[in-house]
Amino acid sequence: LLGLIAYAHLAHADSSISRAHDPKCYKLAKLHSEAVDFLKTGKLPSLDYSHKVSYQSKGVLNKLFQQVKKFSIDTGSHTISSIVIDPDLVIDGHEKYLEEAKTLLNSYNEDLQRMMHHYG
Repeated sequence: LLGLIAYAHLAHADSSISRAHDPKCYKLAKLHSEAVDFLKTGKLPSLDYSHKVSYQSKGVLNKLFQQVKKFSIDTGSHTISSIVIDPDLVIDGHEKYLEEAKTLLNSYNEDLQRMMHHYG
């Protein structure tokens, strides 16, 4: 239930011109809080499932998600050249951070690969 509420909040905040200040987002935040407190209060929030609709963001979250989804870890070597950088995410002066970013990405990939191997 927490996941459904959280994803509904994310979708409404992303699609609304008011973002997270949309009244429906406030209602979903309250439901999320109630769901978190369920074990203490015994009160389970009711969520209207009839409006369950697939939603695909047109913003930066979807761009990041789609890039991560396309990227697969090669079990042999980690090739950074296969990553396509979205020009909307590039800022002036980014070049000075590229080497450190590559090092951090390789370290992250190695850690992720170890966890995937360990936990299947």
